[in-house]
Amino acid sequence: MDQVETVTKNQVSPLRGNLVFGGGDAERALTQFIRAAFPFDDDTVAAPTLDADQWNAVAQIAWANNLTPLLYAAILQNEDTGAPAALVETLQTAYHQVKIANWVAFREVGELLTIFEREKIETVLLKGAALAKTVYPAIAMRPMGDVDVLFRDDDVAHARAILIARGFTPGLEPSENFQTRFACEQAFTRAGKYPMMFEVHWHLFNLPYYRARIPIEWFWQRTLPMRVNDQPARAFAPEAQIIHLAAHAALHHQGHNLLAAYDLALTLARYRDQINWDDVIQAARAFVLSRIVQANLARVRETWGVAAPAQVETRLARAAGLGERVLFAINTSSRVEARDLWDGMNLPDAKSRMRFFLGILFPSRDYMRKRYGIVDQQGLTWSYAQRLGRGAQMFARSVMAMAGNVVKVAGRRLYIVNGWCDSRFE
Repeated sequence: MDQVETVTKNQVSPLRGNLVFGGGDAERALTQFIRAAFPFDDDTVAAPTLDADQWNAVAQIAWANNLTPLLYAAILQNEDTGAPAALVETLQTAYHQVKIANWVAFREVGELLTIFEREKIETVLLKGAALAKTVYPAIAMRPMGDVDVLFRDDDVAHARAILIARGFTPGLEPSENFQTRFACEQAFTRAGKYPMMFEVHWHLFNLPYYRARIPIEWFWQRTLPMRVNDQPARAFAPEAQIIHLAAHAALHHQGHNLLAAYDLALTLARYRDQINWDDVIQAARAFVLSRIVQANLARVRETWGVAAPAQVETRLARAAGLGERVLFAINTSSRVEARDLWDGMNLPDAKSRMRFFLGILFPSRDYMRKRYGIVDQQGLTWSYAQRLGRGAQMFARSVMAMAGNVVKVAGRRLYIVNGWCDSRFE
């Protein structure tokens, strides 16, 4: 919720150098190479031929999209890639780092699931924690910045206590119980040789607008069994997975993350004959997510070559009215800091709205000291002023970016924004 300073979970790339051919060309080469190594059904893509400089550009795109382990695994499938030896060594190191980190994380998850089961706490593994074990060939191919788990609202306090007892520390909050009041998730971290982040979710949608319109019970009713280290667990059934992955890609990554699209592609391919598309379309319409789901399906089709059945995208596009298209343009803007204003205004009462904005604009002194390492009152006062100044600049830039995206939905035809798709819908 701290939109003024955003801390990414992605590591800093060790790769250096400028892109020597366009970012779009490098992205296409990357996805083509991965598809050639790990083809989907009826996929006959040939691996591209790249020189050393082009390989560096492709690797940079892979790193920016968390596809580095997948790229390395794809290189192993091809005897003569032409990739520079030093680059392959860097990718190999990243691959094994992910492998070790995921192994440690899943060992902890297995132990936690045992405790949760004993305490009669229901859980659903989300995103990477579910997908790495169900649709990816190996857990090392799906990096996880954290482990995301959905809990029943009534079990959150109990789960929180269990995590703290196992050495996890709650993340900083702008004010006391800020996450509980205004969000639907809370991060817990544990330091050590193998640091780990565990996110407790009691809903899937942090934005109040969607949280008020989407019943979390719909997702709880659509789960499938899986296993983690011989411990029973649950993940979303494909219908719920499609809705959640599409929404997360749009609302958290603004539709630009290739890993998010690959997650969805693998899900579509794995459950191709089991998906109830009527259920997906009806839920997307009810949840005001038709445009988001349609755009993500188009992204997956064009990028990874995996398509939903004919007419699914068309039905979803027709279900999205102008208001939903405007929301889509706002939420997929290149800058979304101004969304804090929208979030606050969608809270249910004036008291909640006031507390939310105070927390965003004037966090507690304890938060500011820990967040910025402040030791004296003068530094604290100056940091508040700097925070407000940076926040105002980011807000203004975000409004401009959002307005530019909204303009793109004007007119009789809707052009897919942000370069997601070249298709047009009446």
